Amino acid sequence: MRRTTAYIGLGSNLGDPASQIRRAVRELGLLSGVRLHGASSLYRSPPMGGLPQPDYINAAVRVETELEPEQLLRAMQQIERQHGREAVHEHWAARTLDLDLLLWGQECRSGAELTLPHPGLHERAFVLAPLQELDADMEVPGRGAVAQLLQQCAYAQVDRIGSCYCLPEAMRLIVVEGPMGVGKTTLCNRLAAEFDGQLMLERYRDNPFLERFFEHPEESALPVQLHFLNSRMRQLRQLQQTELFRQRVFADFMLEKSDWFSQLALRTDEYDLWLSLYAHMSVGLPRPDLVIYLQAPVPVLMERIAARGRPYERAVGPEFLERLSAQMVNYFRSYQGALLTVDASHADLAHSRQDYQCLLAALEELDASGRYFLDPAQPESALAEMPSELVLN
Repeated sequence: MRRTTAYIGLGSNLGDPASQIRRAVRELGLLSGVRLHGASSLYRSPPMGGLPQPDYINAAVRVETELEPEQLLRAMQQIERQHGREAVHEHWAARTLDLDLLLWGQECRSGAELTLPHPGLHERAFVLAPLQELDADMEVPGRGAVAQLLQQCAYAQVDRIGSCYCLPEAMRLIVVEGPMGVGKTTLCNRLAAEFDGQLMLERYRDNPFLERFFEHPEESALPVQLHFLNSRMRQLRQLQQTELFRQRVFADFMLEKSDWFSQLALRTDEYDLWLSLYAHMSVGLPRPDLVIYLQAPVPVLMERIAARGRPYERAVGPEFLERLSAQMVNYFRSYQGALLTVDASHADLAHSRQDYQCLLAALEELDASGRYFLDPAQPESALAEMPSELVLN
């Protein structure tokens, strides 16, 4: 069965527009013969046509479909009716939901029922901006590059207002964890931008003992770990003191990381001393509402570490990474709390829009105590409950 890439525009300015668009995105993905491959952010724009009405909220989605254009259009019109859209309506009038078939492959046609590409697409920033987000290199048949069309656009007043995806409201502190090289900090930055959250990142460069540790690890291991412990705890305590949970927080470390590294790096007597301080200082610190655990085989991690060229990571060998990965596997196997384990072996969560969107869709389905597994690189990937027998390394 032939599959075609199609792009659909969404708009609403009545009721709760953002919620209606988010719901419509999910409904498009549930259509028979349609698979959702990505959704843009939400954008606000003033109404066109001069009629007095509220601003519009717009978005766009990319789908893979087995349907012919007319079949897809009729399915979209059915979704509009389910949202209260009247079959006959005034041009430019306010509406609960407007779905437009913008592009269907490279198809060009003009007819009474359907014109492709959608007429006016090339001169409307509230359409072009979401399309550019979905594919920065997109070309509109007969019109040119979306990026260039957006620069030339007369109707250019659009503002991004948030994500087309939602996180459970109770999830205020979200931690991305995993071994070095797996991409946790990059993903953390991307999620914070997606959901307008605040970042809380590991401060490697602030550790004055780290450089000496590479040359004399036995002498410097304890001060290195004590400094990291103090730094992580100070950040978590600041979180408690600033009423920060009014804004969602994304961190690229959890406090337990201090214990994982200390067990591997310290002598027994040093670890006993460190552990007594850890047990005393960690009391009452905030716990993650969700942990996203990224995992990948050690050869993959070593390859990514070599490509990044960070000095403190290059000093880590495969044997240490094996032991660290085993520590994490053992810890998360019995973790109590919301946990999403993501196989990052072949997924590119930093650059692949499809892999990243797969993760965003999975995040919407989580509950506060579930344990889930996701492989974004699988063509038909879906969120699954974590099997108890799964070996994560």
